[in-house]
Formats: sequence, structure tokens, C-alpha cells
Amino acid sequence: ALSSRISPMSFSQTNPLAAERLSGLIRQWVRRTGAENLFDFYGGMGGIAFSCADQVKNIWSVEEVAAASEDGRHNAAENGIENVTFITSRVKNFLKQQMESGGMPPRSAVVLDPPRGGMTPKAARRCIDSAPPHVLYVSCNPKVLAQELPLFLDKYTLTGMQAVDMF
Repeated sequence: ALSSRISPMSFSQTNPLAAERLSGLIRQWVRRTGAENLFDFYGGMGGIAFSCADQVKNIWSVEEVAAASEDGRHNAAENGIENVTFITSRVKNFLKQQMESGGMPPRSAVVLDPPRGGMTPKAARRCIDSAPPHVLYVSCNPKVLAQELPLFLDKYTLTGMQAVDMF
């Protein structure tokens, strides 16, 4: 079990058993992709990144809330996790920089876990244009997912959906 500092501006699932179930499903997906590099967009304080740290070589957790990124750095150090890099940035800005610097490394996968309002159109477009071979979208708002999913289906094939009761 990991120890975690959670600042008031950070986000954490309120049901730890449900969060563990979700993390387990994400870990299985990451393993199946064979990815060496994982991008955890809207990564918060690193819950998903930490749950997958032993599955991949490198993880970049991108989060715009500075307090959450700082908690992630603190928690990584506290738990001896060395392959997760926390970046405080808006996802759309990070993706623009990635594209300008040559794109994502080979054998990359992306986990998207946006807030209830979903992704910004620029973030979604830039993620799709970055063309990671594998994308997992974690949504807590099915209505928003239904609006954003068609954007991804132009370039990606939906291979499965899994509901997780977080309550």
C-alpha cells in the first residue's frame, strides 16, 4: 500500500475500494498494450500513474493544478517511485509542446482521465493528432464521453468499454 499526501486542492476518489478496482482495470489495459511509455493526462496527484509504475519504463503525469502535481512529486519520493515525472501544465499546452519537439516516444500509451466537463476541444484534437497507438479514456460523465468519443473514433477503433461503480 502506498502512503499519500492529499492537499485540499488535489483530487482523490472518495471510495478507495472502487478506486482500487478502477486502477486494476487500467493496469491490465496498460499490460495488454505492451507500452513502455505512459502519458497520464489529467493525472492529479498520480493515483493512476502510481498504480501503473511497475508496468512501464516511463510515465509522464500531466496536471494543471499545481498542488496536485506537488502532492504527486511528494508521494513519489515518499514511496520510492522513480519513473513518474509530474508536469504542471494544461494538457493542450503539453501536447502542443510534445508535437513541436518530435511527438511521443515510440511504444507510448495514453490514459485520459479528464474532469467531469471533459477535455477541451484543443486537448482532444492534439491528443488525436499526436497519434499514440493506444488510448484509454476514463470518464465520470457518460454524456460528455458520448460527445467526445466520436472525435476519437475517426482515428481509433473502440475495443471495449467497462463500467465501474465508484460509489
